[in-house]
Amino acid sequence: MNLINKIADSDEGIMAAEKIVKKMSKADNNWYIQNSIWVAKRDEAARKAAA
Repeated sequence: MNLINKIADSDEGIMAAEKIVKKMSKADNNWYIQNSIWVAKRDEAARKAAA
């Protein structure tokens, strides 16, 4: 946890996150959102099946 706090408090962590976001295309972002929706639906179906 200490390492995470150090990274969050430093500019290096912010710069690394900014590089990742700048390299993401709109298609990458759309894929991530759609994949998150599919995962949520799959997990919900699994919970219902296990109940």
